[in-house]
Amino acid sequence: ATISIRQLHGTHLHCIISDDGCGFDPATVTIPYIVQDHFGLSGIRGRMTALQGTISLDSFPGRGTRVSLTIPLSQPLH
Repeated sequence: ATISIRQLHGTHLHCIISDDGCGFDPATVTIPYIVQDHFGLSGIRGRMTALQGTISLDSFPGRGTRVSLTIPLSQPLH
């Protein structure tokens, strides 16, 4: 897995998490998606909503997964 975190225009934090694992079909993931007391994608989506951020999910069986998160910063980073 790889994780990339960078600042966009001084106003947003952008994080990409990707792997070359088995992947999955995002259309088959229902909300709420709770497995063994973990909230998974539903929890991430809820946190992004609370932070006024966005989430983009790209996955396909056999091709791994890429999750992109963008979060607005309350103050620009210097």
